[in-house]
Order: sequence, then structure tokens, then C-alpha cells
Amino acid sequence: MPFTGLDAWLSGRAFSGVVLIRRDAETLFSGAYGLASRRWPVPVTLTTRFDTASATKLFTSVAALQLVDDGTLDLDAPLTDVIDLAGTTITDAVTLRHVLTHTSGIADDADEEAGESYAALWVDRPCYAVLETRDFAHIEQIRTALTEAGIRFNLT
Repeated sequence: MPFTGLDAWLSGRAFSGVVLIRRDAETLFSGAYGLASRRWPVPVTLTTRFDTASATKLFTSVAALQLVDDGTLDLDAPLTDVIDLAGTTITDAVTLRHVLTHTSGIADDADEEAGESYAALWVDRPCYAVLETRDFAHIEQIRTALTEAGIRFNLT
């Protein structure tokens, strides 16, 4: 393993995460470090899912628009046709275009400007337990829309 120095360096630090180094289809190095949850001492594994919040919005947009370009996704189709949102407050009026342009009207998971705590959302259900979109329903079920879809820009 040519990256044993990196493995030793990361092991001695307070790094929680995964390092994966690949060249084409070949994995040159992989390592999991630290805890996925400090509340429950759950170690990070190579398959741990992390709550990356808004950091992935750009990547999601690019991937969605590539599917639109391929003709396999419609920006104006109801979001409920694309993602299983049964049991949430999200209606058929919300489209993928609304979500990608931040005009969906969907309330944010935590209204931090109003004093709500984002961390409190994960007390009973840690982020690593969210495996599919419907696993977020526990948050969205208690939220109401801020506006009708397409009315105004909001960062959700």
C-alpha cells in the first residue's frame, strides 16, 4: 500500500471521514477515520454516508442538467414524479426547475435565522441513518411551505 504515510498521518489527527484515492478503476488507497457520530460512538466506515447539506447543490444541479440534456429528465415535471415524497407537504406544483432555482417554496429543514437548531434535527435520527430521500420525511412532515412554488427565491 503506497499511501501508508497518509494513513499514519490521518490516524493521529482528529479527522473524521473517508479518504479514497483512485486511478481509473483501480483503488490505490482507501481508509476510514474517526467517528460518524460523536453522540453515539459509531466509527466511520468506507460505506458511511455523511450529511453534506448544501455542499452538494452544485453537483446535484450538474447531474440533473446532464439528465435533462440526455432527455431522461424533465425540468418541468412534478418533483413528486422524480422522488418519492409520499407523506410530505411537498405538492405536485413543485418541479425540478423550482428546486434547482431555489423557487420551490419548500421550507428549510431548520429556520436558523429564527433560532432553530440544525443540529437538533439529528438528535433522534442521526444523519448516517438517512439512506434514501424518504428518510428526510421526518423533517419535511412538520414543515409547511414558505410560499407557493415559483413565487420567490429561497435558499433551501
